[in-house]
Amino acid sequence: MKDEIELWETPNVCALNKLSKECTIEMKSWSLIWFFSSILILAISCNEDKKTIRLLDSTEKYDIMRGAFKAGESHDRKFVPYLLKNTADPRISNSLDFKGSSVYQQKMIALRQIYNTGPRVAITYKPGSIAIKFYAALFEQSK
Repeated sequence: MKDEIELWETPNVCALNKLSKECTIEMKSWSLIWFFSSILILAISCNEDKKTIRLLDSTEKYDIMRGAFKAGESHDRKFVPYLLKNTADPRISNSLDFKGSSVYQQKMIALRQIYNTGPRVAITYKPGSIAIKFYAALFEQSK
């Protein structure tokens, strides 16, 4: 029994106990940093979603196209109702980002990215009812 007491009182064991406590404190601080980082990332992503929805609800063609691009890049289906709203918009952009493409075309491209499939017709700058009906039917099936 005396040998066991001596083992616990050796400097190496004391150093290990102290190190263990420091490691526990350090792990707790890392856990807190991870937790608050996760909250921050979640808040930023929610803010980005609201911004994308605001862009899609805009009346300006450039804003709608930018919103469609962001929605397509996110691959998130919560943007589909906003993309299907006023889908046959024929307005063509003159900005460098979307030069020569229409609002309709950008929305169809975003829907193709989200659903990872497309209609059997080519998506051009001219609105086409086949593509619109195709994505509207996909949306109805996925509800």
